[in-house]
Amino acid sequence: MNAQWTASHHDTLCTVSVTAMEVVHASGTGHGELAGSCSHEEFLTGRLQDLVLRDFGPEILAEVLTRVRNAPDQAELRAERDRLKRMQHFLAAIPLDPTLQNLDQDPSTITGKVTGVRSASISLVIDGLGGHVQPDDEPDRQHPFRLIGDAYGAVERDDCFYLAAGHGYAVIGPQGQLLDASDPELFGTELRIRRVYRHHDRILFRWALALPPHYPKGLLAYALGKGFSGRWQDLEPA
Repeated sequence: MNAQWTASHHDTLCTVSVTAMEVVHASGTGHGELAGSCSHEEFLTGRLQDLVLRDFGPEILAEVLTRVRNAPDQAELRAERDRLKRMQHFLAAIPLDPTLQNLDQDPSTITGKVTGVRSASISLVIDGLGGHVQPDDEPDRQHPFRLIGDAYGAVERDDCFYLAAGHGYAVIGPQGQLLDASDPELFGTELRIRRVYRHHDRILFRWALALPPHYPKGLLAYALGKGFSGRWQDLEPA
């Protein structure tokens, strides 16, 4: 379980949180928020400590430091850290594929549409947390489906529909059936799917991992029935 402290200064609300992997400090007035984060190791060497001292005082700073120092011995944080490591291992097990580099920016790449998409004979319409599939040869019949969250786009291949939704993904068949979906133990929190693309016959998902210190992101190549076949991680700016 994460630990969090809050403090109010006039119209400013300040928070500091200790998660399994990082310390997060934020302050805001409701019209905008300033936030910063660092790893446990960085916090113990001094990063963000001045902000915590300024906003919370020496006693709370001491509590935060104790929480961070004891994190490896706390069962709930250890379990959370193990979950995050499984997520990192999942990504690392997908083979690197340099051909994916910047493929989402290629002029021939199709970006997933938020409202829906169609094949030669079937339409998929997205409406909030779901939608329906409408075959052209069944004008009076709609096949509904549900999603795990708001959709960020959909592309089509061979009458199947690939969606980025709820920070994960889903594949909807021509009868509205769910053919595949992301594992909620892996996707949806720190590891997120943000966009879906089609490059010729390849389905691509843009991913991001909200873990310090590098916050990696990139592209994943996906094939129905096979899963993720390739991974690219964007290069950090020099």
